[in-house]
Amino acid sequence: MKKMIRLKILDIDDSDELLKIEIHLNNGLFASTLEIYDYIESIQKFGIELTEFPNSKSDEVIYEIGEKGEKWAFYLFLKACYKSDNNSFVIKTKTCNNEFNDSFAESEFEIIAEPSSINRFGESLKNWNPKDKKTIEWNEF
Repeated sequence: MKKMIRLKILDIDDSDELLKIEIHLNNGLFASTLEIYDYIESIQKFGIELTEFPNSKSDEVIYEIGEKGEKWAFYLFLKACYKSDNNSFVIKTKTCNNEFNDSFAESEFEIIAEPSSINRFGESLKNWNPKDKKTIEWNEF
């Protein structure tokens, strides 16, 4: 499996420009795919914060939308941070599709990456125009 984070636009609501996004996360051993809904401004804000990461080993950048449980249709948590036990920078991922039946799926894993690579991923998100480019894929670690 190929290490990557991919965001793919499935739909854009014409009335309020809410994005329906398929996000695929893969660390080479584990993978998760989840459909989420969000606005481009939230994704671009996360991108801006990633371009400035890290300022120190205690620095963290978090993107979180939804929550576990019946209130939301999904949960996505991404956190760029330093991991002292293996002296590396990672993006921690948590996903849950909140389908409480036979289709229930939940995952939690980390993607190890160099800070400069995380910065380039942030640059891609910061400048993303989903009307012009339907897919963003980050696979350089």
